[in-house]
Amino acid sequence: MSNPYTGESIYLTAEELSMYDFIKGAEFVLGTMPVGNSSKIITEMRKGLDWFRRANPEAYMVLLD
Repeated sequence: MSNPYTGESIYLTAEELSMYDFIKGAEFVLGTMPVGNSSKIITEMRKGLDWFRRANPEAYMVLLD
């Protein structure tokens, strides 16, 4: 997986890739919906970010920080 902004790459496990896809999908949805309806998605995305930070801190720094 590559960071689209820096071009830096890192390998992810299948589980990490699934979580990355979830986080990026949540970011997309949040960008397309009214703010008042977003609290559940924000909560779940934060849980995903916390999981990613613990599971693979290096990949988190490359892809999501």
